[in-house]
This record gives sequence, C-alpha cells and structure tokens, in this order.
Amino acid sequence: MNILLNILAFFIAIFMLVLVHEFGHFWVARRLGVVVERFSIGFGKPLIKWRAKSGVEYVLAPILLGGYVKLDDSSYTAASVWRRMAIMLAGVCGNLIFAVFLFWLMFSIGFKSPKAIIGKIVPHSIAAEAGLKVGAEINTIDSSRVDDWQEASMAIVMRMGDRGQMAINQQKLDLSSWKVSKLNPDPLQGLGLVPYYPNV
Repeated sequence: MNILLNILAFFIAIFMLVLVHEFGHFWVARRLGVVVERFSIGFGKPLIKWRAKSGVEYVLAPILLGGYVKLDDSSYTAASVWRRMAIMLAGVCGNLIFAVFLFWLMFSIGFKSPKAIIGKIVPHSIAAEAGLKVGAEINTIDSSRVDDWQEASMAIVMRMGDRGQMAINQQKLDLSSWKVSKLNPDPLQGLGLVPYYPNV
C-alpha cells in the first residue's frame, strides 16, 4: 500500500512540476502576442483533447514525464529576441515561483512534528545507564524546553563531541563514551534512544 501511495505521490508531483513549467511558457507567449497552437501535458497518444474558442488545443497524454507548448512558427520567429528569450525562460521561472510559493504556504500553515516520546532504549547504552524509560516524553534538554523530536534532535546535535554530561528531563547522561557511527551518524542512536512514532 505504501509503495502505491509513493508512486501516486511521485506522479502527482511530476504532473504539477510539468504543468507549472509549461504554463509558464504558455502564459508568457500569449501575453507577448505569440500564437499558441497546442498546450500539452504528457507524451504519447492523447487521453483527453479539446480545442478552446481561442484556438488553442489542450492535450492530456499518459506519459507524465514532460510536456510541451507548440507555438506558431511565423509569429514566434517574427517576435523580437527579448520576447523569444522571455518565453524560453518562463518555464524555469514558473517552477522557481511555484517552489517559493509552496515553501511560503508550508511555513504559513505550519506542520506538526511528533512529540519527543521514547520508543525504545538500547540495553547498556548511555540512555539506559541514566535511567530513562520507554514511553517517557522528553520535555527538557539541558534545562531548555523541547516540544517535539525535531527540537530534541537539534538540541542533542548541538552537544555532539562533548564529553561532559547532558541533562534529559533532569536525568544526567554521561557523554564520555558517546560515539556516533561514521556510516550512520545518528546522535540519538549513539545515546541508545529510539524515537516513538505513531502509526499513520
């Protein structure tokens, strides 16, 4: 099921990228007076095809790995150099503007990160020796409040390389034997902490 959802998400993302990219070419070309003959999303035999009153033919094809905007040769070659450059650059600019918009939307709406609940403690690890318990929520690290695993991970990463003590929920962890694997540089794993993530 997860594989199917990942495949679906991939094709939706590609579809959106191609749509925005080709729409950039399409929108700028029409604004600059260049005749657009066809606006196609995808390649291959068209699944859906219709012609608008403006004369533009809109096409949706099954292979969603690209698309194209077909311009009238005579009106395109008759356009000035700066107009042709603007049309060519419009696709990339459209993708950049879309990316900025998505980041703005994500940070405006916000996103939730799981609470810093301990899912597992590796036996004989630094966390086990400090007496941390499975199911406990990490609220403070070195007297600084943390609200989720993102904040907890950042606070722990800031202590990487230290050989003193780190306080998690007022319990002291001895960092003198703290080692982080070069192949899998996960500071939580080095402490013996495994986060709990609820099933989605």
